[in-house]
Amino acid sequence: MEYRTLGKSGLKVSLIGFGCYAIGGTVGYWPSAVDDAKKSIHRALDAGINCFDTARVYGISEEMLAEIMNPKSDDIVIVTKCGLLRNHPVTGGQYRDSRPEAIRRSAEESLRRLNTDCLDVLLIHWPDENTPIEDSMEELNRLRAEGKARHIGVSNFKRPLLDRAEEGGPITANEISYNMLDRGPEESTMPYCEDSGIGILTHGSLAYGWLVGQFDSVTFSDEIRSRGHPDGLPFFEEEHFEPNQIAVARLKAIAERNGGTLPHLAIRWQQRQTAVSSALIGFRRPSEVDEAIEAFEWDLPESELDEADSIARSAYERMKPDQIPWPPRQPAHAPGVMGDAA
Repeated sequence: MEYRTLGKSGLKVSLIGFGCYAIGGTVGYWPSAVDDAKKSIHRALDAGINCFDTARVYGISEEMLAEIMNPKSDDIVIVTKCGLLRNHPVTGGQYRDSRPEAIRRSAEESLRRLNTDCLDVLLIHWPDENTPIEDSMEELNRLRAEGKARHIGVSNFKRPLLDRAEEGGPITANEISYNMLDRGPEESTMPYCEDSGIGILTHGSLAYGWLVGQFDSVTFSDEIRSRGHPDGLPFFEEEHFEPNQIAVARLKAIAERNGGTLPHLAIRWQQRQTAVSSALIGFRRPSEVDEAIEAFEWDLPESELDEADSIARSAYERMKPDQIPWPPRQPAHAPGVMGDAA
């Protein structure tokens, strides 16, 4: 396993990180889902993966991590997030809330669920346009001063809001959507993070399933894909669906003629990005962990990776004109209203 330093923190994190979104809601997916998820965590630890990314809204993932590992271990880096809640008492849905009281409530709940007295890295999950970022950062710094968070940062932040957050920092990490098919962060966010010493964690590393294998249908039942524009890019909109299938088929051909798989190719591409500290992957089964680890031993000529990079960039440039502002605008906070993550 390759390890990189997370920003200015001095923390060493595995280049492949374990994204816990996929396992947090595994109950009911299939009969052995929870058991498979726990086995995946064990397999990841055995393989040297030490970066685990979770959040209070990811269902049972925090409790699952606490059950299997010691969150106080110096060898493990658990990144958790606040500022995103479920079960809004009025709308019933998920919503962003980075008011100081909401941040503290989420942090205290994560401390309890992770069975620890200090969070390794605490991030604001999504920008909250109804709360001044200065107020949110002040509360994060207060939690750090109290010894309840070792490092603080943000997630899904772009400039200029990222600049304002860093002024109230220092920020250890920014977790962003970034993969072969989504190059948007390269234009401004990533250079700023590199210059400022902010570590980059990437979610959507397998392009929301595109870099696992071709989709055969444009109809999806899950929230991320059914909305068509995960993180603003039209990955699953009908007009881009078939062209994306063609592009992915070309990427798959490159991987297979070199004895690899699409996930191998996606991981090797992430390894090439020196600004990336850890590429998060949502493992659900131990076999998926094994496949990811195999990428480091895969003999792939640089010329082949160059060709894959060119194909993927062309797909991004085709989708780019149809991207939408993300995240969508949110309604104003209801005074005193805070939901939960149950």
